[in-house]
Amino acid sequence: MKLKSDYRISRESVADVVKERLLEAATGEISKVCLACPTSQQKNLFKRLTTGQKAIPLLQLLEGEVCNGGFHQFFWNSSGNNSSGILDALIAIQADQYSLIFQKAVAVLAVKGKLENRRQRQSALKLISKDAFDKLDDAFYELNDNKSTSLEKLRAKYFRKHPEDFFLAFGTPPLAVEVDVKDYKLPREKAKKLSDKNIHWLPIEQIWDAYWEAISKQRKLESPEKAEILLKKLTNGQRALLAVRVLNNIVLVAGWGNVVSNLALCVDVLHREIRSAYSLLDAHHYSELFERVVKLYNERSSDIEKLDIEIKNISQKRKQLNIRPGDSAFADDSPKFWELYEEKERLTSGLIQERQRWREEFIALTDSPTTRIERVVEIYVKLHPEEFFKD
Repeated sequence: MKLKSDYRISRESVADVVKERLLEAATGEISKVCLACPTSQQKNLFKRLTTGQKAIPLLQLLEGEVCNGGFHQFFWNSSGNNSSGILDALIAIQADQYSLIFQKAVAVLAVKGKLENRRQRQSALKLISKDAFDKLDDAFYELNDNKSTSLEKLRAKYFRKHPEDFFLAFGTPPLAVEVDVKDYKLPREKAKKLSDKNIHWLPIEQIWDAYWEAISKQRKLESPEKAEILLKKLTNGQRALLAVRVLNNIVLVAGWGNVVSNLALCVDVLHREIRSAYSLLDAHHYSELFERVVKLYNERSSDIEKLDIEIKNISQKRKQLNIRPGDSAFADDSPKFWELYEEKERLTSGLIQERQRWREEFIALTDSPTTRIERVVEIYVKLHPEEFFKD
């Protein structure tokens, strides 16, 4: 992956951004890069980030995992590989209470070996009860539900105090990463040195940055032709591995909602590439899950959107006719308004639960020795080395 030497942005680029969205604007690219960065380059990436730039995505990761499934889920998933960095991030933003809770959770886990090793964490988790983290989960939730002590509040406070961590000096142009169209095949000699466990993602590591940047820019309409230009230069196998890797990263870190409706990516292109990838790799378990999730997510979202439109129509009518609480007309349409609102809340809550179930189903596939995607990729790379390696 091709990295920048500095990921801070110019103040001029966010001159029109409202104050409430400034942190999001300043850290949006960092979050995407951290999500896309191959494991082998994460240390190199983090060396290029400031303290604040490292802390924001790591704490978002912690918050997402713990609020979704508690510390058990955090340590079970690959997110737990970042435990040391997350503790440093909590200390950096002076989240002392969270830091204490996190250290207690690590003590409960009592992993034998390296905390960053997922297999060792999972082995440790199997030795303790599932409710071992309940009190720590509750303490975390109580803090985070309080507006004055939430992680969001603490991140925002750090952002205001340390703008130099996120912004370049006035007049300094940001560094750009351009899509570099070239032959991305690796020397065949390199393949001979690879063990089975290393052969799956290495063939696409040097393409990763260009691919991610291209589909991101296509979605934003900055350079709509770049994705197609790059994709045409790649073999079917390279395109398949890239699409599958993107999907894996997004689902495991951010959930299915970001796959189906990610505003940072060109969803149409990504969906097309994922479908082609699963077909090429004969990954029918993943293909079936993907198609089911996209179909159901779109159906549920459409139903929620229709209800939202009806609710807004009632509110707009009240505003136009100057209907106020206490007026007979307000009372007349209140039952309908609340019926629509409650149905929308029910469907929204149901969709959130479904997304979690879909994510768990995906994780089960990736964790199983017989269906893990790396196994499928390894088989394809071995059968079609000409798509990834050159003499």
